[in-house]
Amino acid sequence: MSQLTQALVNAASRNHELLSVLAETDYAAKTLQQNTSYITDLEAQTKATEKELRKLHAVTEDERKDHVKYRDSTFKRYAHKLGGRKGEAKFASKSEKEEREFLEAWQKEREAEERKSELQRALNTANEDRQRFESERARNESAQRDLDQLYASIFSGPTPDLPGEDQLETAVQYARQHLEQVQSQSNADSAALDALRRTETRLKAASMAMNQALDASRFDIMGGGTFADMMERDALSQASVGISEALRHMDEARRLQPSITHLREVHVDMGHLVSDVMFDNIFSDMAQHDRIKASNNQLLEAMAQLKEQIALQTQRAQSAKLALNQGKSSMEEARKELQNIRAEAFERLAGGGQFNGGSGDGVAAPPPYVPMEGAYGQQPGYTAV
Repeated sequence: MSQLTQALVNAASRNHELLSVLAETDYAAKTLQQNTSYITDLEAQTKATEKELRKLHAVTEDERKDHVKYRDSTFKRYAHKLGGRKGEAKFASKSEKEEREFLEAWQKEREAEERKSELQRALNTANEDRQRFESERARNESAQRDLDQLYASIFSGPTPDLPGEDQLETAVQYARQHLEQVQSQSNADSAALDALRRTETRLKAASMAMNQALDASRFDIMGGGTFADMMERDALSQASVGISEALRHMDEARRLQPSITHLREVHVDMGHLVSDVMFDNIFSDMAQHDRIKASNNQLLEAMAQLKEQIALQTQRAQSAKLALNQGKSSMEEARKELQNIRAEAFERLAGGGQFNGGSGDGVAAPPPYVPMEGAYGQQPGYTAV
């Protein structure tokens, strides 16, 4: 009996056990994803129903008050009695109208309460299902890890007794290396895009401060005096801080993705303390206003450039994400092919297949490995709303 045959004999029972667990639980990951989406939808519906219920309750209370007030109004009843039968009939008609409006409002509120109760029951059931699916997914992942370790202990390295296994093992190694590369690139592009968006947030804050500085500058020209000068300088200081923070995030983005280009320089002119404050006059105020406008124009150009960079980086991040998904699919396909050929070795052994003259010594064959197909709507305990 060859070394491979002996290893297969020793591991046959464990292989059978792990493949059985995988067959039982392969549905869990996809079903859990569907379950999570379903719970999110139920929670959104519940929130909307609660909002609707609060409005309906307010309407019901108003209608109830109107109904009771009209029904129990001695003055109105007496006033209508003075009108004779027509007056009493009018009072009765009005009273019935108020009662009908109250009952209609109450009925709508009750229906909303029933919808909320039904949604809550469905949500409770879905949360119970989620716990079960999470447990099944954990079993599946644990069994898959154990199976990978089992197969690695038997088949890792050259395996001439099993034709094609070494080539598939090499394919898995290449697929894993490629997946690591595209994963790293996708992470970098996503992080770079986040950094650009933080840059945009800070530039928008700087733009708001710059507009406040322009408003203060106009006020200063109109005779705002020292108070306007202080407002202007404070706003310009905020704009300068915002631009500095934006440039820091921009540098971070460029470190992650060198294809991102620099933004144009934005110079915030703080003015001149002596001429603008100590010797304040309309001419210095107008000159400072022009300098602020120039700084604001530079900022607007930088924001336009950033918008283009965000659009380009969004495309890069999407392409990287697509490459990552393809890499995961390729890796999973290669891993499955390798797992299948290794599983077939156990089947050949159980069926009397030979490896270098060895024979299977009556080892029971594992069941065919066929993943379960399960839609969330077909799982026990699931109730659609």
